[in-house]
Amino acid sequence: MSTYIQSGNVIFSAHPQPALDLESNLEALIEAQFGLSIMVVVRSRDELQSIVAGAPNTHGSAEYRSDVFFLKDPNAVNETFAVLPELREGVDEVAKGPGVIYFSRLDAEASRSRMTKFIGTAPYKRTTVRNWRTTTKLLELLG
Repeated sequence: MSTYIQSGNVIFSAHPQPALDLESNLEALIEAQFGLSIMVVVRSRDELQSIVAGAPNTHGSAEYRSDVFFLKDPNAVNETFAVLPELREGVDEVAKGPGVIYFSRLDAEASRSRMTKFIGTAPYKRTTVRNWRTTTKLLELLG
């Protein structure tokens, strides 16, 4: 087991089991050990590889600040996508992916992005966000 930066990224091996069971077990363990109720989102190496491969072409390019919204329920992409705020044309770009939503904003116009309106919504509370650099680094660390 290892961690990557201080934002809750843990790389580990586990016996094959449904992701929901693993997430529930880890959440219970963290609560019992530390008294913290923390949402855990688990993705396998293959899932992470699909997420990186499925990103839009501009995602992660130098002119954008790009993030990946990992959904607790990977089947809730359409539901989550439906509640995104109206985006600012020419600034924000958003796309659906396998269990994720890709979001980028033009770096030079990032302060004009409307994505902050998504924060605080019920679907947002069921996501964990990683920037593109962290996402690709995690895949690299998984080998």
